[in-house]
Amino acid sequence: MNEKRELADRSDELLDELRYLKSTEELKRQQPISSQPFHELADEVAASSRRIFDIAQEQEALGDASPRSDVAIEDLSETG
Repeated sequence: MNEKRELADRSDELLDELRYLKSTEELKRQQPISSQPFHELADEVAASSRRIFDIAQEQEALGDASPRSDVAIEDLSETG
Protein backbone atom coordinates (compact mmCIF):
# COMPACT_ATOMS: atom_id res chain seq x y z
CA MET A 1 0.00 0.00 0.00
CA ASN A 2 1.43 3.39 -0.84
CA GLU A 3 1.89 6.10 1.78
CA LYS A 4 -0.94 8.28 0.47
CA ARG A 5 -3.50 5.47 0.57
CA GLU A 6 -2.34 4.47 4.04
CA LEU A 7 -2.51 8.12 5.13
CA ALA A 8 -6.12 8.28 3.96
CA ASP A 9 -6.90 5.06 5.81
CA ARG A 10 -5.36 6.41 9.03
CA SER A 11 -7.34 9.64 8.58
CA ASP A 12 -10.57 7.62 8.30
CA GLU A 13 -9.52 5.65 11.37
CA LEU A 14 -8.82 8.88 13.27
CA LEU A 15 -12.25 10.30 12.44
CA ASP A 16 -13.91 7.05 13.54
CA GLU A 17 -11.96 7.04 16.80
CA LEU A 18 -12.85 10.69 17.44
CA ARG A 19 -16.55 9.85 17.02
CA TYR A 20 -16.12 6.93 19.43
CA LEU A 21 -14.34 9.15 21.96
CA LYS A 22 -17.13 11.72 21.77
CA SER A 23 -19.90 9.16 22.26
CA THR A 24 -18.05 7.45 25.13
CA GLU A 25 -17.44 10.78 26.87
CA GLU A 26 -21.11 11.67 26.45
CA LEU A 27 -22.09 8.35 28.07
CA LYS A 28 -19.64 8.94 30.93
CA ARG A 29 -21.18 12.34 31.61
CA GLN A 30 -24.55 10.66 32.25
CA GLN A 31 -23.19 8.37 34.97
CA PRO A 32 -23.03 9.24 38.65
CA ILE A 33 -19.55 10.61 39.37
CA SER A 34 -17.16 7.97 40.70
CA SER A 35 -19.63 5.10 40.12
CA GLN A 36 -18.36 1.85 38.62
CA PRO A 37 -19.79 2.67 35.15
CA PHE A 38 -18.26 6.15 35.37
CA HIS A 39 -14.79 4.71 36.07
CA GLU A 40 -15.12 2.08 33.34
CA LEU A 41 -16.09 4.72 30.80
CA ALA A 42 -13.34 7.04 32.03
CA ASP A 43 -10.82 4.24 31.42
CA GLU A 44 -12.21 3.78 27.90
CA VAL A 45 -12.01 7.53 27.24
CA ALA A 46 -8.35 7.46 28.27
CA ALA A 47 -7.66 4.42 26.06
CA SER A 48 -9.40 6.06 23.10
CA SER A 49 -7.38 9.23 23.64
CA ARG A 50 -4.17 7.19 23.49
CA ARG A 51 -5.35 5.53 20.26
CA ILE A 52 -6.04 8.97 18.78
CA PHE A 53 -2.55 10.14 19.68
CA ASP A 54 -1.01 6.99 18.14
CA ILE A 55 -2.98 7.40 14.91
CA ALA A 56 -1.97 11.07 14.70
CA GLN A 57 1.70 10.11 15.07
CA GLU A 58 1.33 7.51 12.30
CA GLN A 59 -0.30 10.13 10.08
CA GLU A 60 2.54 12.55 10.67
CA ALA A 61 5.13 9.94 9.69
CA LEU A 62 3.13 8.90 6.60
CA GLY A 63 2.67 12.52 5.59
CA ASP A 64 6.41 13.10 5.88
CA ALA A 65 7.10 10.00 3.76
CA SER A 66 4.57 10.88 1.05
CA PRO A 67 5.69 12.78 -2.03
CA ARG A 68 4.05 16.16 -2.60
CA SER A 69 1.08 16.14 -4.99
CA ASP A 70 -2.23 17.83 -5.74
CA VAL A 71 -4.20 14.90 -4.29
CA ALA A 72 -6.00 15.54 -0.99
CA ILE A 73 -6.75 12.91 1.65
CA GLU A 74 -10.46 13.39 0.92
CA ASP A 75 -9.81 12.30 -2.68
CA LEU A 76 -8.44 8.98 -1.42
CA SER A 77 -10.64 8.51 1.62
CA GLU A 78 -13.28 5.79 1.82
CA THR A 79 -15.52 8.29 3.59
CA GLY A 80 -14.97 10.99 0.92
